[in-house]
Amino acid sequence: MFINIEGISGVGKSTIVSLLADKLSATIVKTIPEEFNKLRHFIDNSKFLNIDTLNSRFCFFLSATFYCSDIIKKKQDFCKTIITESYFYRAIAYHKGMGATLNIDLPRDILIPCHNFYLVCNEKNRSIRRNNRKKRTNDWIELSEQKINYILEEYKKFYYCMHVIDTTDYTPREISNQIMTLLKKENAI
Repeated sequence: MFINIEGISGVGKSTIVSLLADKLSATIVKTIPEEFNKLRHFIDNSKFLNIDTLNSRFCFFLSATFYCSDIIKKKQDFCKTIITESYFYRAIAYHKGMGATLNIDLPRDILIPCHNFYLVCNEKNRSIRRNNRKKRTNDWIELSEQKINYILEEYKKFYYCMHVIDTTDYTPREISNQIMTLLKKENAI
């Protein structure tokens, strides 16, 4: 089983992924594998925020996700359940929402998660959550926050294949229980 948790920054993805992994004895696969971190750091700290670097960053995130997809394919033979925190949907929604001009058609035979959960949260709570984290920021993160409404609109294009879950008034444990209930209803567990 391949589960993917999606959403914008501050909705609770990392916490939920960790809780679900514990409940399902699942393997977490990072969408940006360790091998890509040095280049990601370089790209994320670029001071050239223009359409060319945005399109380049988009290509980087797509490449990393394709690589992640290959890792998942290899792990499926010996891992019962695999969970990712974001997948192609996030790379596309974020970069298109920020203004990337590349037209991307994903291959038809791409590995697709069996279960996609898109977490949402009201802006007040999301802002509080983001401010409570000790995560470093960069110009790309700032740009994404300026363009957040466009990113949300891009994400809506994927609603057809996702369960949308509002995390605003719930604890992470309650959200993970909601997801477990949905998985049970779909006879996934």
